[in-house]
Amino acid sequence: MFAQDQTFTVTASGEKYFINGEEAPVLRIEKGKTYRFDTSDSSLGAHPLRFGTSSNSGTQFSLFDENGTIGSAGSYFDLSVPSDSSITSLYYYCLLHDNMGNAFAFFEQGSIEVTSFTNVIDNDHSDNTGYTGLVTAGDTIEYTVEVTNVSNSPISNLTLTTYFQDFGETSYAEDVITLSFEDTGGSDEGTLSVGETAKYSATYTIDSSVTSGNVKFYVKAVADSQGQTANELDYSSNGDNKDGNTDGETLFDPNVTSIGDTITSLAVTKIADVPSERLAPPFPQPGEDPNWYQGEPVVGEIWSWTVEIYNDGSADLTNIQIKGDDITSLFYPGSLT
Repeated sequence: MFAQDQTFTVTASGEKYFINGEEAPVLRIEKGKTYRFDTSDSSLGAHPLRFGTSSNSGTQFSLFDENGTIGSAGSYFDLSVPSDSSITSLYYYCLLHDNMGNAFAFFEQGSIEVTSFTNVIDNDHSDNTGYTGLVTAGDTIEYTVEVTNVSNSPISNLTLTTYFQDFGETSYAEDVITLSFEDTGGSDEGTLSVGETAKYSATYTIDSSVTSGNVKFYVKAVADSQGQTANELDYSSNGDNKDGNTDGETLFDPNVTSIGDTITSLAVTKIADVPSERLAPPFPQPGEDPNWYQGEPVVGEIWSWTVEIYNDGSADLTNIQIKGDDITSLFYPGSLT
């Protein structure tokens, strides 16, 4: 999560401060961020700016740094309220004249989290002669990106930029991988309500001439929140904190797919076991399979489902989790591996 710092231009007229041309507005700020007040305008020479806990007093010198002479070129204040500060009321005011300023409003720190996942489709799986179970030329990489609003405020104007480093390349190219929006919990694309996750997807097929190397992929997300513009930014994590794929890139954690990587894959089926005897019509007709599904389940009938999980990849899978409200018993050989 990242919130951009902001610069306010201060002038004075008619015994009022003007911030970015607006007369004494309430200023919305976020704790933990630094806000610069440009006080170089000559109209401020007789109106020394201060920040305090009352509308005209209570200066909090620990919260700001003053640079230069107010009303002169290069003059500014840097204001920063620590993230853990207990201050709930803060004002900007003139040290010499009452009621020139107004209050600050602290807005809640918004946040988005972006995670990207990869899955390799082994396109030579059906070729028993050439099948290796490893990433090779011709395979398709599926990218899934999830963006979650983990704050208590809505997110809007969400935009994603992809960065992709192809085989043999040493730098990233922007937006050569195109993401397709799939769904959220109900909001329109670009908007996330509290706790909602947006899902995007893309694919890339490895060129037939590739014999070695790797590709890298990550995403940058930017969004608006709480009246601020583009104040939310996050780089995607690849969801694996143990893979070491940082490459000195401290801001993001790319998905890395290499020629020769082991391909993992899992197939799941769920089949209804229809009761051998129906207790209510429609009943099987002569010559029909009595297990053929006819009608809806009725009170007194016993229905069951069989769930089968098949490892159709080339590597062992461990720590398999089976979740479902209707699963009452499990049968598996040895352990879930």
